[in-house]
Amino acid sequence: MRKNFAPLFIFLLPIFFILRLFAQNLTEVEFIVILRPLLILSLLTFCLYRIFRLFVPDSIKSAIITFILMILFLTYGGVHDFLKSNLIFGFNLSHHRILGVLWAILILLSTILIVVKKKPFNNIVVTFLNITLAILILISSVEIISGLPGKITARNSSSNREVKAQSSWLEDNAQRLEVEANASLPDIYYIIPDMFARNDAIKEFTGYDNSQFISELKELGFYIAECSRSNYASTQLSITSSLNAHYLDAIQSGMSDRGMLYEPMSNSLVRSSLEEIGYKTVVFNNEFGLQEVRDPDLLISQKQRFFLFRPFSPFENMLVYGSFLRIGYDVNLGFFSTLYDRLFFPYRGYVGAQMNILEELPLLTDIETPKFVFAHIMVPHPPFLFREDGSIETDSDYYREALGQPVTMDLYIEGYRRQIVFIEGRLIEIVEEIINNSDTPPIIIIQGDHGIDRSTRMDILNAFYVPDEVKDKLYPTITPVNTFRVIFNNVFGTQYEPIPD
Repeated sequence: MRKNFAPLFIFLLPIFFILRLFAQNLTEVEFIVILRPLLILSLLTFCLYRIFRLFVPDSIKSAIITFILMILFLTYGGVHDFLKSNLIFGFNLSHHRILGVLWAILILLSTILIVVKKKPFNNIVVTFLNITLAILILISSVEIISGLPGKITARNSSSNREVKAQSSWLEDNAQRLEVEANASLPDIYYIIPDMFARNDAIKEFTGYDNSQFISELKELGFYIAECSRSNYASTQLSITSSLNAHYLDAIQSGMSDRGMLYEPMSNSLVRSSLEEIGYKTVVFNNEFGLQEVRDPDLLISQKQRFFLFRPFSPFENMLVYGSFLRIGYDVNLGFFSTLYDRLFFPYRGYVGAQMNILEELPLLTDIETPKFVFAHIMVPHPPFLFREDGSIETDSDYYREALGQPVTMDLYIEGYRRQIVFIEGRLIEIVEEIINNSDTPPIIIIQGDHGIDRSTRMDILNAFYVPDEVKDKLYPTITPVNTFRVIFNNVFGTQYEPIPD
């Protein structure tokens, strides 16, 4: 009696598929995020195999049917994207009504051909598939192992040369902060709601007048720089400049890529000066993908659940988006598409990170002082996930385009307006609580890193809760590069000259 070899290839397929995707995104993804999809795909494969075994007595035939079905299921989205950008004989075959039907025909036809095949599959076929998948897994594993040094470097971000360059620059440019003995130093909160524009820019872009928010800040004692503009049009450039109180070309000559920002952004003039006189640095993990201030005294992240119960991750979203389930994302199938958006909502972890910042920020008054708190909140920046009342928008029309953009400009305007209403309400609650619960009056800066679209890209919210001696030195057109120059000069006795805004 002929003994069939074990069809291990059906279980090796999901392992290869996930390891391959992990290898391609090694610097962006932690290993633990691959465990749940690996478990789910393995269970799905096993269940399909057992179902086919009920109707197809031959175990090898059942395994090959399962194998083909899983390949077609997992690759549909990738094939769709390929066909979308590559015409076949002049025809666009990426339309789901064409490709979906073709996939259904392939599934049905391959299943029928395998079932009606009278002659059993040779063990050579099983051995070939087993060995081929094992080799592919080995290749992916080697890619992952060889890529680990690059992953570590990317996480550490800065080379020794850049570390030395920033340290040398600080020695030449940082002035020591003067403090009186036994003085009660104020906590300093640097709150950056990403893409929070100036009042007039918001009204121009959305038609929404948020003057009530500005009035509430003023009632709390904030100075509002009514004509403030950002020094740079993108986040990392703006934050690096602000935290060093210099323009970028003055920090590192020949700065040619964003990788050169990591060290100046993390080991900044502001941070190093404050830590030198006893401040503790507190930073929030905002799921931005780049930790702007590394190795702080306290990093506050949302609590992580056991991997099986964590929010749906971007890595899992890549798997779903590349699979046959992609149809539910691209095509309006009514209830099914609504269910798809809720079930496979790709930003639960991201939303949780923003909510964690908003919930934990006012509680920091209980932590030992003095402290420098850096809170970069990714709202009102896209994706537009928060409604006015803080409930979550899962309709993928609001975030399905590249970089979490909505599908239309009307939704962009509506989404931005919603998030402005949401975040300004929370900010008022937060700063009010911080002010009321602080033993020493704090310093609070609420500052957009940049504005909205082209015409309003540089117009930012810039609000200061500072001592009167600092407030007297502020002016309507102050830009972020001068923020800490004014504060340090009038609170800590430095002599930084103002630089052109």
